[in-house]
Amino acid sequence: MSGKINKNWKSVVCAGIVALALAGGVREARAESHQNYFPLNVGNSWTYVDCNDGSTKTFTIIGKEEMHGHTYYRFDDYFAMLDFPGHFPGDDILFRYDPNSDKVFEWCPAIGKEEVRYDFSGDMWGCGNQLIGTGISYTVPAGQFDNCYKFWYGQMCDGGEFYETLAPGVGNIRHEAITYDESFELQSYTIMPFCGDANHPYPVGDLNHDCCVNLLDLAILASHWLERTVPECDLAVSESDITFSNPNPASGEEVTMTVTVHNIGGVDAGEFVVYISLSCSLDGIIWTIPMPWDWITVPHLPAGSSTIIYNRNVLFPCCMCEIMVWVDREHQIQESNEGNNHTAKQIEIQP
Repeated sequence: MSGKINKNWKSVVCAGIVALALAGGVREARAESHQNYFPLNVGNSWTYVDCNDGSTKTFTIIGKEEMHGHTYYRFDDYFAMLDFPGHFPGDDILFRYDPNSDKVFEWCPAIGKEEVRYDFSGDMWGCGNQLIGTGISYTVPAGQFDNCYKFWYGQMCDGGEFYETLAPGVGNIRHEAITYDESFELQSYTIMPFCGDANHPYPVGDLNHDCCVNLLDLAILASHWLERTVPECDLAVSESDITFSNPNPASGEEVTMTVTVHNIGGVDAGEFVVYISLSCSLDGIIWTIPMPWDWITVPHLPAGSSTIIYNRNVLFPCCMCEIMVWVDREHQIQESNEGNNHTAKQIEIQP
């Protein structure tokens, strides 16, 4: 009899998890995983070229290990963080992805703890580590990559500042260290197959995206049992919402730049602020340039509507420039999705 009861209990649990996953009734079940933006599997490798001198460096995942209740993947090297003394010279680098928080953590032996390296929710961490752009297209020696995420690491602690751009299914394709006037771009890469990639989707019912259907998924189901879904507003901006009257202007030519933001949610949004910044690259050095009206207040945006928040003539100084737009940077508005609040677009100035 006990065997029959156990079998029936397993059937009920599996049926409940499958039904939940198919219905999409739990926020965790609907949440988008960004694990493929930083693929972690033994054998993955990335080769980068230095934009200044043409030299190359290769990073490889050489193993994995269990530590402090988590599985970490060991890199033989990786781009250094500038805002804390995380590693001793010669240390391997350990990373893990947490599907529940949608963050990548880096273990730092010099300080005896882990730090957030990539947070796909858009929250700010440590000395200013933050997601600042989504839906970006970039071309590097390894090819063109779409739907990229761009992260900024601020200068609030020791003056260090750099940007990193991650592409889906690939990882870090561009590292720009402003502090050291250096940039690295992806030249080639090898990514081993992994659970969660385009060809190996998560199992049905895997609510926490750990590639297993077990009691952890049942716990998510139980914690949201009979939960009522309340509509929320959802402010959004994408690369296509930044337009130029001439996408390839000559030096000294004014260009009309237009920026549109949307509320794609089901609730009106109250007052919020949009931040716009401009940076330009010349000879491998990136300059951040102040813009007029870089903080724009939007008093109200009804559900399902859009508004043009910037429509002005801009004189870009030179070379390759990038506009970054950040909607509700101060998190004044409660939203159903914070991950679509940032974007960036490049424009090349002809000599």
